[in-house]
Amino acid sequence: DHNTWVFGLKRLLLGYAMQVDQSTVFKEIAPLEVNPSDSHLIGTLSRIIELLDSYRTRQGQSHLANEWLSVIIDLMADFFSAEGEDELTLDSIRASLAELVEQTEKTDFGTPISPRVFRHWLDKQLSAGGKTRGFVGGGITFATLVPMRSIPFEIVCLIGMTDKEFPREDKTPGFDLMSVEWRKGDRSKRNDDRYLFLEALISAGRYFYISFEGRSQKDNKVKPSSVLVSELSDYLQRIYKKTFITNHPLQPFSPDYFLDQHPDLVSYQENWYQARKNEIQSARFVDIEIPEIRDNKLTELGQLTDFFRHPAKYYLRHLGVYFEDNDDELEDTETFDLDPLQRYKLADSALRAMIHGIPPETWQSQQRAMGTVMEGIPGENQLAREFEKANNVYDELRSCLSDKNSLKPSAISGKLTLGNDLLYGEVMGFENRYIDFRTGRQGKRHLLEAWVNHLFLNALGYDAATPLISTNKDKIVRQVLNPLSKEDAATHIEALVELYYRGLSEPLPFLPETSWSLFENMRKGEKLETAMEKAIQTYVPDEYTRAEGGDINNYRLFVFPDDLTQEFIDTAETIYSPLFENWEDLD
Repeated sequence: DHNTWVFGLKRLLLGYAMQVDQSTVFKEIAPLEVNPSDSHLIGTLSRIIELLDSYRTRQGQSHLANEWLSVIIDLMADFFSAEGEDELTLDSIRASLAELVEQTEKTDFGTPISPRVFRHWLDKQLSAGGKTRGFVGGGITFATLVPMRSIPFEIVCLIGMTDKEFPREDKTPGFDLMSVEWRKGDRSKRNDDRYLFLEALISAGRYFYISFEGRSQKDNKVKPSSVLVSELSDYLQRIYKKTFITNHPLQPFSPDYFLDQHPDLVSYQENWYQARKNEIQSARFVDIEIPEIRDNKLTELGQLTDFFRHPAKYYLRHLGVYFEDNDDELEDTETFDLDPLQRYKLADSALRAMIHGIPPETWQSQQRAMGTVMEGIPGENQLAREFEKANNVYDELRSCLSDKNSLKPSAISGKLTLGNDLLYGEVMGFENRYIDFRTGRQGKRHLLEAWVNHLFLNALGYDAATPLISTNKDKIVRQVLNPLSKEDAATHIEALVELYYRGLSEPLPFLPETSWSLFENMRKGEKLETAMEKAIQTYVPDEYTRAEGGDINNYRLFVFPDDLTQEFIDTAETIYSPLFENWEDLD
């Protein structure tokens, strides 16, 4: 039952019942750590899954009519808490089931009814719920065009009056001789529809409203209306010397709905009206500078690395603005492979296990117990593929150390005085040396994090290069940050600290990937317009990559190309120029 709701529920219940650590496995299931305050949620989820499984079993079997009545009544009692009109709806279902029982008893029908037959009968009963209601029930009446049905109404609306839809075409089978030799009096759908159109027109007391799709939603090509609508429009234009057709924009928030030169276009959306009136759509999310930001002291190195990994998110969270991440939606279909992020996490987990001396067999058993991969051969292949990638990174990591047979992580800590700030930091390394490594691609935010750590250590007096190990399509990528003098390192990190404080008082015009694209292309001698165009292409997401423009924090703070200003260029130059001078690709 791996990769099922039951398996996930077992992990939750075990996590609630026992103490959990990374190596805990109970009967080939890895418990998932659970907060004791969530016990009510777990109990509710367990009950729901238990009920669903129970009713799936009961409804998959054949029952007598009175047994089906018991099943459905129990189901409604367990899953529905209805009041008011909802209770009337449930009563109608109970009445239909009681009628079924009564009919089977009167006819002495004692054969069990299969689930398929019962569902078909119940569908018919529910779909016929409004059969006792009259044609005109008050308010707005929705109906198809039926002869002699359109009694006078104040307003008559015909919707969807496009060509090929109305009047309907006569489609008859080839063996129908009436379609071959037509005679007077034979029925014609097209003639019937012409009569229905006339009848609807005559039935309108005050207004006769017609709508149709005038242009294609795909390519904006003109689509003709029904020939009956065209005839009516031409007739009215000859009589009144004006057109009665209103062309609506495709989008309901079009500015045309709020301009005086389009009196026929009306909207009742207050928020869009205010947006047009005050031009809110082009306003900044934050357009003021926060004063006295120095009161929020920079004390830890982690604050600086977190800021440069994502300046926009850091700024908004400093203001107390948190946007929910809705990327954890369940897929509609079950996948049989891991996505790039899942592959990275699996390979990273394997690498951490190697570093801490956990045997490969133990790591693989833990992953199976956690349900990380599929069962059987596909899961084994996934584990083997990511383990091999992690092993390649592990071998490259060992080659950077003098003792290649032992990897013992150690912390390098210290404090650095930068003007009025005292910066504390701790960097994880090996043999008193910092090495940045990962089993995935090294993005510019990762490079910036390594650069800040590298400057901090060099400013403390650790005169050593920082190897950078990453992968690109399963190939090892080797880079290095060359050592700097204490003075130069302190100067560069002070410049970053100033940008940090500036980025807390106002949005810093800097995005790691977009700014790098702009900086790199300008370094190559590209024209400013070309470099800016390529930077925008980096920023805008597509169906394959999320890019920085797909992040809601960046989306709220920046508007491109308006924000590709000289200030944006100067900030990229300030941050990336010293990094670029001391960064080297070894491949």
